[in-house]
Amino acid sequence: MTTAVERLVHKWSEVTASEDDAASIVGELVIAVNREWPPHAFERIVETAATEIGLSGLDYVKYRESRLERWRELVGFFETREHAESAIGSAIRVELEQLFGSRF
Repeated sequence: MTTAVERLVHKWSEVTASEDDAASIVGELVIAVNREWPPHAFERIVETAATEIGLSGLDYVKYRESRLERWRELVGFFETREHAESAIGSAIRVELEQLFGSRF
């Protein structure tokens, strides 16, 4: 019986057999991975922004849950993960400041 991993490895070998195809497929995979943000990635950004404005006691998970889909949409506008992380960090900080003010 073939496992899912074995089938995946076999398919990967097939699609990357050509050097040109391999470069293209790896490039597309990197883009896909960089654009898919797990929920916890946003929690870290929320925590940083909250700390920067002196906001304590915020439940990062609940806050993230209420905004996750919108934030994922926003990060999709950027070419690199680094640019997206910087921009979404700024957006989250501004949003927190508008809602809760700054303690500094």
